[in-house]
Amino acid sequence: IIYVLIYIVSATSPVFAGGNLRKLQTLGDNRALQQQVFNQEDKNYDKAQEFINSPDIKKGVSSDSVLKRCGEPVAIVNDGKEWVYKPSSSTFFKGDKIYFTYDNDSNLIDWKSVHLE
Repeated sequence: IIYVLIYIVSATSPVFAGGNLRKLQTLGDNRALQQQVFNQEDKNYDKAQEFINSPDIKKGVSSDSVLKRCGEPVAIVNDGKEWVYKPSSSTFFKGDKIYFTYDNDSNLIDWKSVHLE
């Protein structure tokens, strides 16, 4: 199932464009690198959680500002209009996630935190 998901996402998402699929395969073979990636996912998710709970978040914030504040999302979908942050303990189908949604000018129009059982 995971390989099918990777194939589907790789065909439709800039996250896996430009050789990033090979990087993902390398990651699968390297435990130390996996742990670094998981730690960064957790750190960025925590930053995103702090941001959505702060008074600084508001519609119109640029995606560059969110990137500086929260770090890289784990996924960018819908032609770059939706960014996903999740802790390493979550999957794309289960657990906690934060979504940031942008307009055509890359300005924030919505955000939400979800927990899927």
